[in-house]
Amino acid sequence: MRIAVQERFGIVRGGGVGKTTILKAVARACGAFGRTIHMMALAGRAAVRISEATGSHASPSPPS
Repeated sequence: MRIAVQERFGIVRGGGVGKTTILKAVARACGAFGRTIHMMALAGRAAVRISEATGSHASPSPPS
């Protein structure tokens, strides 16, 4: 949460580290403070999962 509040960009990775919980908390906190967030995932399925978990739109990253 500290990184999400203090930085403009953050990466959380690894299994069982609370990524979904962090995303939900960040989305709620940003909404409470009237902040806009843009969530992005490396794959389309991950973007769908983020959208399902947070209720906010998430986009897959564009191909490089």
